[in-house]
This record gives sequence, structure tokens and C-alpha cells, in this order.
Amino acid sequence: MRQYKIGKNTHPVYENDDEVPNNLKIVENWRDAELGDWLRADDGNVIQALRVNKVLNQGRYPIKYIGTCTGTYLCRKKDTMDTEKRENIYTFSACASNNTAKRIRTRNYLTANEAAFSKYIANGFTPEEAYKKAYGTTSERYAKIKSAVLVKQERIVSAVKEEIDGVLKGLGIDLKYLIKGVKLEAENADRSNDRLKAFSMLWDAAEVIPKNKVTQLTGAVFQGFSDNMLESAKRPELKGEVADAGSE
Repeated sequence: MRQYKIGKNTHPVYENDDEVPNNLKIVENWRDAELGDWLRADDGNVIQALRVNKVLNQGRYPIKYIGTCTGTYLCRKKDTMDTEKRENIYTFSACASNNTAKRIRTRNYLTANEAAFSKYIANGFTPEEAYKKAYGTTSERYAKIKSAVLVKQERIVSAVKEEIDGVLKGLGIDLKYLIKGVKLEAENADRSNDRLKAFSMLWDAAEVIPKNKVTQLTGAVFQGFSDNMLESAKRPELKGEVADAGSE
């Protein structure tokens, strides 16, 4: 839960459903909220409508808007609402604070929503689907934008890897098992192309050579080394070896 102070009053933003008091009735479609209602924003968080009014759309027709402790949002179908704090919470054009984006990039711990997001990713959901399930949003556009940011964060990548590692261990699959399987393929595959792919995977695993050189080298093995390539691959003589050879 986050809290923001406006005047003398402090207003909460509930980031997890477990934090929401049982007596609060939540308006799931935030555009339908009225003054004082608690609503669910497109990022899944629960926040209160503190200002509800209408504004003329270039003099043609009025558009409803809702103000919260984090910003003010028009209620058109194409508009979305999040709970990221604006620099100016009373204007429609104010962008999300850079501090919020920085917090997402620099945070060194997982929130409950991020942990759920990571678990869904590890279980095969697309980033958009995982975000919608973890954050409770129904907006495809919002989920696509936000999930694209999350999947780039190191803590999310690590959490997904841990989830996958747990699944693999539960199935009795570890690094030794995987390498053994590739080794058997490299030794017993009927097609030379399959054997080369298996050897390439083993080289990657052993980090014998940089990954971007694996394809080139496997091609060289398949085609045969030229005399020039063999000459350049000779081990350089050490000074000590030259001296020993002279003494003989």
C-alpha cells in the first residue's frame, strides 16, 4: 500500500487485494465511479475517486473525468487509468512522474504483483496475459505496455528463472541431465546436422568459445579446415622451448 497526502488528508493506494478493507465496495469499471467511490484502475490497484466532474470537449460535448490522489483521468473508452503519481495531479496532460519509472528500474526486491507476474511467465503465459492475471487489469493495451517494461528488469528475469528451475527440479531435470541428453544426441544422431547442432549446444554450455562464433566454427568443422587456417591455429612456441631445443 502507498499513501499520498493532499492537504491535511492522507489517501491510500491499495496495491494488493489483501490490503483492501473488507467493507470497501470496489467499482470494477473505473469509468462508472462517482465521487467517493473506490475503483479499480487499469493497473489493478484500488484507489478512491476524489474529484468527479465533466469538461467540455472543444465545446462539442461534455466528457466525464475522475480525479484521484495520483492524477486526473478522462473517462473515454480509449483512455486508461493507472495509479502512478503525476507531477501535477490536477491536469489531464501531466505525464507519470519520472520517479515512478526510476523506481521500477532500480527496485531491488519483488512486489507481490511482480512475483505473481514472474510465476505466470514461468508457467507459459505471454507477458500480456501474465500482467493481466497478476495485476487484475482487463486492458490489453495497458498490459502490453507495462509487461514490456517488467520483462526487461533483472529481478523479474531472475524470478522467472527460479520458478523454471523449481519446475525442472520437480521433474528430475538438472544441468547434468540436460548435458547428458545432448551428449547422447551428439554421439548417436543419425544425421550429421543433428550431431553438429548438439555439439554446438555443448560448446555453448562449456563456454569454450564466444556464442557468436559457434556457428562459424561448426561450419568450419563441417567443411574442413584450409591449410592457412591450420597454420594459424598452431600453438605458438614459448621462449623456454626454443632455448631447450637449442641446447639439444
